[in-house]
Amino acid sequence: MVSMRGRASLGTRIVRDAVNWDTLTDDQVIAAREKANHAASSRFAHIITGLPDRRSQSKATAIDLPGRRLALRVHRPKKSGHELPLIVSFHGGGFFSGTAAQNDWLNSYLASRCPAVVASVEYRLAPRHPLPQPVEDGYDTLVRLVDEAVSWDIDPTAVAVIGESVGGMIAALIALRARKEGPLLRAQVLNYPSTDWTETMAHYPSIAENADNPHASAVAVANSAQTECPADSRHAKRVTAEIRGPRRSAADTDRHRSTRSLGGPRTVLCRTAPRAR
Repeated sequence: MVSMRGRASLGTRIVRDAVNWDTLTDDQVIAAREKANHAASSRFAHIITGLPDRRSQSKATAIDLPGRRLALRVHRPKKSGHELPLIVSFHGGGFFSGTAAQNDWLNSYLASRCPAVVASVEYRLAPRHPLPQPVEDGYDTLVRLVDEAVSWDIDPTAVAVIGESVGGMIAALIALRARKEGPLLRAQVLNYPSTDWTETMAHYPSIAENADNPHASAVAVANSAQTECPADSRHAKRVTAEIRGPRRSAADTDRHRSTRSLGGPRTVLCRTAPRAR
């Protein structure tokens, strides 16, 4: 496990410290997000965060869902067979910022090394699209990809979800729903997931320890909650309770928040590519 503790890297601060989100109106949030996402998608940002793996290829596409059309960034290994496993990826950003392109480094390496098809979802964001819309976008995308497995050239029996920060929360909620309603998931990967959206969310020891991290400070956490769930704290508590299960103390949850088991089969998704004959 990689620790987040300590001062954020210079590259992270350069890319992410440009916007003081907590001082913006809704319209300003949207405008600033578009500018920040453009910067995060640039080659300069890739130099800082890591260049995509050359052994994979990335394609910007879209998927049609009931009442909306979502953008996807799909990563595939350049040399691979057919019907590869599927990994559905969700970026972080507090539900009001972030873009699929910010994870090109990670997703490209997952695609080439697993090998797998990695579909990174541009789910809708607050303030225009608050919870539960981002989660609905993620689940509906997962279902559509699996239903259309032949056209996407994926194996519908080898599917995983992965997410970072609030993307981890989306992945966790999707996995819990899929356990009840399908499709079958073989794995979930939650990278420092934000799973508490109640009044206790800024009370965890890790928040104080990462006070200099632009996305883990108490100010950033509190601002995300205000932007995402300004009117209905009951919904935030309901979402948190669904992920956490039996109530734990803040300190206890901080130690266990990323390790809760979904139950069911634990199949290793990444596999060795067939040897050339």
